Amino acid sequence: MTSAPAATLSPVPAPPALWRVWLLGTGQRTPVAPAEAAVGPVATAAAAGAMLALGEGDPWPAALTPGIVLGAHLLVDRMRAFHLPGLIANLLGLAAAALAVTELTSGEIEARLLFGAHLLVYLTWIISLQKKTFKVCWSLVALAVLQVAVASVLTAGVQFGLALAGFLALTLWALTNLSARWPDADRLRAPGREAAPPRTASVVRAGRVGVDDAGASGRTVAAVGGVALALGLAIFLLMPRMWLSRRPPMDPTRSSGISAAYTGFSGEVRLGALGEILESRELAFEVEVERPRQGHSLETNDVVAVFGTEEPLFRGRALDRYVQGRWSDSLGARESIDSIPRKPPASATVTAVERYRLRPIGDEVLFHAGRAAAVTFPQSPDERAEQRALDGLLLRPRSLANSAEVEYVVYSVEPTLEAPEPLYLDGRMRKPPPPPPGPASPGELRRLQRYGPREPLPGPLRQRYLQWPEELPAVTAAAEAALAGTEDGSRLRTAERCTSYLRDSGRFGYSLDLSVQDPTIDAVEDFLANKRVGHCEYFATALALMLRDRDIPSRVVTGFKGGDLNGATRRLEVQQRHAHAWVEGHVNGRWTTFDPTPAAARQESVAASGPRFAGLMAAMNEVEAVWAEYVVRMSLDRQRATFGQPFAAAWDRFRNAARELIGGEDGSGPRFDGRAGAVVAAALLALAGLGWAGRGLLARRWQGRRERRARESAVRFWRRFVRVAARRGVAPGDAETPSEFAARATAAWADRLDGDLAALPAAAAAEFYAVRFGASVLPPERVAQLSAGLDRLEERLRDRR
Repeated sequence: MTSAPAATLSPVPAPPALWRVWLLGTGQRTPVAPAEAAVGPVATAAAAGAMLALGEGDPWPAALTPGIVLGAHLLVDRMRAFHLPGLIANLLGLAAAALAVTELTSGEIEARLLFGAHLLVYLTWIISLQKKTFKVCWSLVALAVLQVAVASVLTAGVQFGLALAGFLALTLWALTNLSARWPDADRLRAPGREAAPPRTASVVRAGRVGVDDAGASGRTVAAVGGVALALGLAIFLLMPRMWLSRRPPMDPTRSSGISAAYTGFSGEVRLGALGEILESRELAFEVEVERPRQGHSLETNDVVAVFGTEEPLFRGRALDRYVQGRWSDSLGARESIDSIPRKPPASATVTAVERYRLRPIGDEVLFHAGRAAAVTFPQSPDERAEQRALDGLLLRPRSLANSAEVEYVVYSVEPTLEAPEPLYLDGRMRKPPPPPPGPASPGELRRLQRYGPREPLPGPLRQRYLQWPEELPAVTAAAEAALAGTEDGSRLRTAERCTSYLRDSGRFGYSLDLSVQDPTIDAVEDFLANKRVGHCEYFATALALMLRDRDIPSRVVTGFKGGDLNGATRRLEVQQRHAHAWVEGHVNGRWTTFDPTPAAARQESVAASGPRFAGLMAAMNEVEAVWAEYVVRMSLDRQRATFGQPFAAAWDRFRNAARELIGGEDGSGPRFDGRAGAVVAAALLALAGLGWAGRGLLARRWQGRRERRARESAVRFWRRFVRVAARRGVAPGDAETPSEFAARATAAWADRLDGDLAALPAAAAAEFYAVRFGASVLPPERVAQLSAGLDRLEERLRDRR
């Protein structure tokens, strides 16, 4: 038989056959450019920079990372136009460390943490400009993971949680893609040694994923991600929350984008400043109002009955001093204050229970709608709120940071005939006279609900609320115009006429336009005489000064009005756009609320600044509420109540049912009980079902393992045959199929083989096809038979060399 000519190499080798890519050690690996292997680490670094910027709440420097690393990938990896030499990269690293150290000198805890975060950012920029070796790509991924870890300390928003899930999937894909695509010669090269020979892309035994098996890569990512998610969820649910503190470790105002204090809610407010937040949809607080007597949450038509207004007014600060367009609190926030009770009053007197979740506002004020009789803090039961008796200002405890989110409960009661606030005269507290005996009459109670209790106003205190700035002729003219033609000179009628003049006369309009027509005069004068349009602060200021012009003590109150009711949670979601200002005037011995802002126009403005997709925003708010409830604030007690107690209760029911079924309720002996038997039977069936499912899963895995081992055995046999043939001068061609290679080997050894050995190459190729492409499984006997035949073939070829 004529032997086949020896295989020759063409100047341009053909692409390797698919079967050679699949085998270990029998050919060249599919060549992949390093740029393609670096895509995953570069994307991971870009995502980490965006997440760090989201967590920090400041675009510098992390927000620049996506643009820098993507631009570097284009220049260094794709175009190969530029890269940083090692010496320059080291010098830049030292400069980055020096720049980051400047933040460390501030001494603040947050600055110390951000010092490390910014150093990670600078190093990411430098490394991205270097040639992408295997180690450089791993360094990018490691720096990205560290940046995300720092960002997780800076923020607790649900957006970051969703981004974290995406980052996990992206990182798993990046590492899998990097491990599969990067050439082995670069990864395994050691100093002083030649590059290790390239290996094929897919090795079942070694557990690696080949570039020709995108499905396997996807399955690997899904499997690793699923296992990591399951383990992380189990650890999160079962690990006791012993570490959880009452205070967050960082200042949440950085991550929420909130300034040191909400504009318009500090102790000093510039006229017009409140308009800066009236277009913001950022959530200020959530409140759930319960009506204990009715046994349900607050409905829209209950607001008037509970709070006496069409929309609830959430009271914040009361401001009494006006000078050149600025309202201020003439008393210090902590002056003339007293602790408010923690113990809730008798349920018969409680009109509403207000449960608040107040976002960080940078101020110590606690908002409330009703007359607060007690305040509790579920997360800090021992803390006491404080209240300034002079104007009802409610303050958080000193131990709770102003920049921290706080949960609190306000118990509102019906107003009573007695004055509930101690009076202050010349800085000294004097208790009010004893209340009159007996409850209030129905008519008096209605007046109390609207106007509050009668409170005599001492002379110095009265002068504080009658403080008048420089001449304001437009204010005096507006008061005269409002009262023109009226004969009723009572203070209540005067206040109502002034309110109606601003709100209902049509002379003034509602607008968020902050422009000034005449900057040389007072802002309220410009509003009354020139602009005649403005938002609630202008209307409230005008009314307060008009009342003072008529010798009626008044003050401006800032807070919120209304909100969006979430139908799923029954919580009122109050956003910054609901901010409002109104007036309290001392009329007929009572502090009475007057709201001069045109209600319809304000409601249109609030609705126009609301979200366009209200349903989607409500769903997002619900997701955020679940995230905050079960992730951010998952304390040890809440963990036990949510996860531990249900399992413990189920186990107790099963144990009691089994005891009754076996020993009877009184221990008299076994007897059948239908309820107990049903519980035990259901539990046993559930356990049996789990066992059967687990058995089937294990059986399938075991069978699959046996099949994989059998296929690996067949592949090892064929691999051995290829190596034997190569040592005897018959190497596989680049574009040659297994059957063609077997036929050429048989022709080359025709003078050396006879009988069953001559048919062995063709049989081996057939078995390889059946296993590799036909999903067949070789029995151990056949594998042993082929191995024995290969031993004889190798011996025959050695003897006849």
